[in-house]
Amino acid sequence: MSFLGTGGQVALKMLMIEELTPSALARRFEAQFNPTTYKHSYRNVYQKRQAINTGGAALKFMLTAPELLSVTLVLQQPMSDNSLIGILKAKQSVHDRVQKFLSLAYEIKGTSHAPRLLKISWGSLLFEGAMESVDIKYTAFDHAGEPIRCELDVSFRGTLKDPTGSFVISSPDLTHAHSVKDWQNLPMITDDIYGDPHLYLLVAQANGLDHFRALQPGQKLHFPPTEKDQSISEEIA
Repeated sequence: MSFLGTGGQVALKMLMIEELTPSALARRFEAQFNPTTYKHSYRNVYQKRQAINTGGAALKFMLTAPELLSVTLVLQQPMSDNSLIGILKAKQSVHDRVQKFLSLAYEIKGTSHAPRLLKISWGSLLFEGAMESVDIKYTAFDHAGEPIRCELDVSFRGTLKDPTGSFVISSPDLTHAHSVKDWQNLPMITDDIYGDPHLYLLVAQANGLDHFRALQPGQKLHFPPTEKDQSISEEIA
């Protein structure tokens, strides 16, 4: 698709959703129509607990929540223009296009046991994350009751990078893994992971440590979810 600009004919760039992988076989989904608006949200999370017999809660920063991107995509049954490409596009029903989107953004990838990480790009927008939710609203139908137009209200949750540079989806309620450094002790690591050094006994019990002061450099420790982690998950949700 193209339009006339000051320099002549310029290609119209469509919003693109593609699998975040270097493979040449990466899946992709091109918007049929560009959105009229999109919403990019940023949020910091603060502890809301208040001490007994106090007039207010101290503002304590907990974490920066992953970014959220919300966009509405419109899918419509195209009319054939008698060209080969037009005929092929006309054969792709709205149902087929919806299934193609869901197979990319919603279905669980077998190797990672999680939805695919995606890259959403359009103009200056470049967002990397995974689909959090989609609401599909069918708005027009043919004489047989088949949908010929629908709207997809989609929300994507942004990704964070781990120390190796790999993208991970933020999940505070999952077990954390840590490799002990030579200067670290268990209360110190517990404070780094949970923000509370007094939970070291929970970690010692979870890892079967009889002498938690005798940690070895390179030793692998697992930090299970805590009630605090669960409350953070509820704050982000």
